[in-house]
Amino acid sequence: MYSNRRVLDQINEINIIKKKALYRQRRAFYTQEASKEIDGRSCIDFSSNDYLGLSQHKAVQKALIKAVNHYGFGSGSSPVVSGYSKATATFEKEFADFIGYPCAMFFNSGYQANLALMSFLARKDKTIIADKYIHASVIDGVRLSGGKLMRYRHQDLLSLQRISARSNADYCVTEGIFSMDGDIAPLSTIYKVIQDKQHLVVDDAHGFGVLGAGGKGSVNEGGLSFKEVPICVVPLGKAMGGAGAMICASKEIIEILVNTARAYIYSTAAPPFISEALRTSLELLHSEERLRHKLFENIQYFNDLAKQHNLPLYNDQMTPVRSILIKDNALTVTLQQKLLSKGMLVSCVRPPTVPKDTARLRISLSATHQLSHIDELIKLLVISLQKREALC
Repeated sequence: MYSNRRVLDQINEINIIKKKALYRQRRAFYTQEASKEIDGRSCIDFSSNDYLGLSQHKAVQKALIKAVNHYGFGSGSSPVVSGYSKATATFEKEFADFIGYPCAMFFNSGYQANLALMSFLARKDKTIIADKYIHASVIDGVRLSGGKLMRYRHQDLLSLQRISARSNADYCVTEGIFSMDGDIAPLSTIYKVIQDKQHLVVDDAHGFGVLGAGGKGSVNEGGLSFKEVPICVVPLGKAMGGAGAMICASKEIIEILVNTARAYIYSTAAPPFISEALRTSLELLHSEERLRHKLFENIQYFNDLAKQHNLPLYNDQMTPVRSILIKDNALTVTLQQKLLSKGMLVSCVRPPTVPKDTARLRISLSATHQLSHIDELIKLLVISLQKREALC
């Protein structure tokens, strides 16, 4: 039973979070499309990472329902006990073939995959080099292993070169597209900097399905392959429209993870219907190239309008993650709420997700957005930002 003192401490901690304008609340949605109903309010969703709209694709839904009818709901147990389904085994093989790696291993989430992988790579006091803005799951995985993490300044190749030269690290980790800024990592140049010292590992959560030939991702887009990037982590909750993640690597690394990765061994396997639905999403990357064309049309249209109206975008690269720097936490929250009241849902990103004084409105573009949706969003952003001084 909690003591009164403990309850007061917890309430005080919550109040501190609120005073810093860092308080987060969950919103329940009732539908999941470009037009979404949240908390009883209809809005256009610019917060989802479902870049191709595959979560709502009829073929994916049909495959999922068919798999539920065949397999049922759960998986029964850990994948190393009896929870490893034929559906997942087939999907791993098909995914590895598509992305051009010897093997792939399916995890319940990208966070779980990075936790497992980094716990292995940084074991026995080994060192990992990573971009300063790498995902929290990589940081947590290294900490869990007891290893050492050395981070170079974001996208700063001179900083990377200096750290790489003086480090005894075996691996260097970066994202393909960075999730908060939407900038693309120069993978081919990074490889040239570290190739004689470290192996390159890429987390391609936001690149797979978007960049590369047929959506094969950032490694392919950078003109690299399994030879130069021996390990690639691909979370599947973004452009694939589903859930889970793949670690793509050599047969030997996959075997080690199956036998040693605690995050994998001691977790109940994802239900087989997820693998079957994702198999269909993968097929659609082959057959529905129009979805990627539409996504890039929307990105270009947004970038052109933002430039025309002098919106403070982080960059104008051709990625679906578009960030508008606001800096002040409270103002960012106010702007998000104002946009929501006008029927536009964008993400309000604040520390510790991003560095101090870099709070921003994060906009996720999708193939399902209409140009009229983007027109309306830009118009409201311009009006809101023009009034930002009055809101402070």
